[in-house]
Amino acid sequence: MTTKQKVAVATGIISALILAGAPAAYANWTGSISGEGVGYESQRWADEQYSQLWLQDCSASNGSSSTNMRYYRDISFAPDPYYDDKTFTECFKGNNYLSMGEWHDLPSGEYYFQIMEIGGGSSGTLSVYKTSVDTTAAD
Repeated sequence: MTTKQKVAVATGIISALILAGAPAAYANWTGSISGEGVGYESQRWADEQYSQLWLQDCSASNGSSSTNMRYYRDISFAPDPYYDDKTFTECFKGNNYLSMGEWHDLPSGEYYFQIMEIGGGSSGTLSVYKTSVDTTAAD
């Protein structure tokens, strides 16, 4: 095997290992938030056109009753464009209360949400029993 062939094989193996280790993006998913502050970023997911973010049973360490979330499209090696902020309040009323934000006309890509404010400011932490992302507009 020539040196060029060895380099090509090694490059292919390294590329495959890198791709295998890349975090997966899920279209619909459910999770939680546990004591995170402003700037927290969710996991990424694949999306296009439409997306809903559901929050259930929210609480803030500073006693506030709202949080502001922003959707971003993840762009490698470039600033991430964002798509509107949504304020969530209903989920702060108790265990079975839900808040929902929806985003329309999203270009195809990988998305995430970020906590922008907790109670209108940057102090405190947010806990959410259940977070759900739904990318199906037919619900």
